[in-house]
Amino acid sequence: MRLFMKDQPMNKADAKKYTTRDLAELGMMIAALEAGKLALSSLPNVEIVTFLIIMFAAIYGLKSVIAVVVFVGVECLIWPVNLWSIMYLYIWPLLAALAYLFRRQSSVWFWSAFSALCGFCFGGLCAIVYIFTSGIHTAVAWWIAGIPFDLIHGFSNCVIMMVLYRPIRKVFSYYQSHK
Repeated sequence: MRLFMKDQPMNKADAKKYTTRDLAELGMMIAALEAGKLALSSLPNVEIVTFLIIMFAAIYGLKSVIAVVVFVGVECLIWPVNLWSIMYLYIWPLLAALAYLFRRQSSVWFWSAFSALCGFCFGGLCAIVYIFTSGIHTAVAWWIAGIPFDLIHGFSNCVIMMVLYRPIRKVFSYYQSHK
C-alpha cells in the first residue's frame, strides 16, 4: 500500500474503508469498556477492562486499539484529566497490542496468567510517568506503596479471566461465524 501524496490521489482500492458493521463493533467495544469500568468502580483494583481489551484484541485484532484510544478519550471527558490519562494512553494500547500478538492462544490458563501478570505490572507501568514528573525516587516509592493493590489487581484479573473466558469466547466465536 502506497502512502498518500498530493500529486498522486489515492484510489478506492488503496483507502481503508470502515463499514457500518466496523463502526458498530467499535461503538460496542467502547461502550462495553466504559460500562464495565463503571460497574466495578466501587471495588478497589477489581476491573473488567483488562479482560475486555484482551478479548477484543483476540477477536477484532488491531481494530481494538482504536476502541481503547477512544475509551481513554471518553474517560478524559468523564473524569478530570491528570497523570492517569497519560498512563492509560500507553498501558491500555500496550495491552491490546500484546494480546493481539498472542491472539492464537486459546488456553484459559495462558490468558489467566497473562491477565494476572498485567495486574501485577500495572503499578510499575504507571510509575513510569512519575519518573518524568517527580523523579526516580518518587516513582519507585509510588510503585512500592502500590504493590498490595497490584496484588489484588493481578489476582482479580486472573479470577475474572478464569470465570469469563470460555463463555465469552464462545459468544464471540458464534458471532464471528455468523457474519
